[in-house]
Amino acid sequence: MTPLNAIKLIGLGFLVAALTACGDSKISAVKDTRLHGDEFTVGETLGKIKECKSTDWTSEVVNNATMVTHTCAIKLDESIFTTSKEKALRDLDDAVRITTENHHANVTKIQGRQEHALADDGGEVAKLNEKLESIEKENAKLDEPFVFVRRFLADTEEMARPRWEAEKARHRAEYAATKERILRDIAQAKSSQQARRDESTRVLEAIQPWLPKYAEALEQTKAAVGKEIDAAYDKNHTAEVRTVFRYREGLDAELIDSALFVDGKKRSSTIPVYLLDPKRMQEYINYTSKDGFGMGVREMFDRLFPIESDRTIGSDFDGYGYKYKEAKPGA
Repeated sequence: MTPLNAIKLIGLGFLVAALTACGDSKISAVKDTRLHGDEFTVGETLGKIKECKSTDWTSEVVNNATMVTHTCAIKLDESIFTTSKEKALRDLDDAVRITTENHHANVTKIQGRQEHALADDGGEVAKLNEKLESIEKENAKLDEPFVFVRRFLADTEEMARPRWEAEKARHRAEYAATKERILRDIAQAKSSQQARRDESTRVLEAIQPWLPKYAEALEQTKAAVGKEIDAAYDKNHTAEVRTVFRYREGLDAELIDSALFVDGKKRSSTIPVYLLDPKRMQEYINYTSKDGFGMGVREMFDRLFPIESDRTIGSDFDGYGYKYKEAKPGA
């Protein structure tokens, strides 16, 4: 009689075998697929890729479908590392250039605003003074005899005088109110003109100490990111090309994705030309690795650069100043 424990072990073995067979059948179905009427099956094509140092097939169920992944472990040629590192260094140069250009543009705008403010010849004030002079001339005309005669030619002076005095009083009241308003506008225009001059000078003076600090921060950040790039390319990397298919019972397998993974992280995804011709795998690797393995050099530079815009420097110069970035929690 077979012991109970042995029976359990045998049953467990059959269960594992059944599950494995189930997984294998779906992997096999994908391997046997001919995409778009290809001459060779997916399995045959992937099996001919000489760049694969080792391969692996895995499957998992996702949303009522089986996702089958072919993993091709590859060795990255030294030339790929060189090309990729060169791209990363170009990205670093671009980050420095863009930051420098933005800084110079910022300083130029401040200088331009100061020059404009200092060169302001009071054009608005001059126009208001012209307007004031005009209404003063109109007011003075009220005392000219011919004005009275022209307006009241049909009446005797005795009849017209009270009406004329009343009309003059009304005109003079309007003149006084208008003159008072213009004088207020002149004072305000002069004050605004001086305030613009003062603020532009203050902002320019405030930014001066930041000029050497900004230049120093550029050099230090460039050196720090350069060290990160050197470290990233001076160590060994694992590289894989993963090809993912979706399989549903009774339906043809579908190609879902093809991507290069470096150190387990997805770097780039594009058309898997190696499925059209297994000899094109190197072409695929060269293309997907050309952008520096996705180090995010520009983002890294922006994150490490210690200076940012100061949006509290002044209403007319919002964002033109600088300050050191605040340390974020956990940073």
